[in-house]
Amino acid sequence: MSRVLSIRFTQEEYETLQALSLVTGMPVNAIVREAVNEKADRAANDSEIAAMAEEMKRRVEEADQSLRRRVASV
Repeated sequence: MSRVLSIRFTQEEYETLQALSLVTGMPVNAIVREAVNEKADRAANDSEIAAMAEEMKRRVEEADQSLRRRVASV
């Protein structure tokens, strides 16, 4: 299944994508998908991303506990 996503680029970014597309022969959407996949692959080994994920996990757990306390007190 594929999804459609609307992305806003600055004029400079758009021109860069168009140039890459012309030079590589790849469609712009393929260039963007490739860049996203490369970023995701690098993120798997990025300690800063791991720290952000741990912080988000902690915040979600705190929110869950807060909601459960509220429901239990009603």
